[in-house]
Amino acid sequence: MLMVSMMKPPLTEDEVQWKKGVRMDNRAASRNDGHRKGVRFFKDDEDFYQLEDTLMALCFLEAGDSWVPVPPWKQFHYPFEVSRRATDLAALTDGARQQLERMLQGDDDDDYDSINGCNQREDDSELDNTDDDD
Repeated sequence: MLMVSMMKPPLTEDEVQWKKGVRMDNRAASRNDGHRKGVRFFKDDEDFYQLEDTLMALCFLEAGDSWVPVPPWKQFHYPFEVSRRATDLAALTDGARQQLERMLQGDDDDDYDSINGCNQREDDSELDNTDDDD
């Protein structure tokens, strides 16, 4: 399992000058959807590609359990939820369960080969030949 810890950057000029050296709290920052408050680390740090769910599904598939971090808008606001280790399929998030189902249903060998270029077209070799008219 890979865990990355990031420290917050130095205070910005606005935080030093106008906020009296107090950092803006990411747990209370407004989100892009406008409904919930709180972001992971930065306001622009949204998981548009559901990578967190994919990582949870992969960990569960490989190890039989996975860490399920609670997003800040659920962790720091009522009703308070806590991060947990999922050892049962039902304990995963909905997105992680859907990703896991896709992984188990799909034919992974064909997808893997096409991503790595093993199923190249035969006429691709013609594109590599350049004719010099010198």
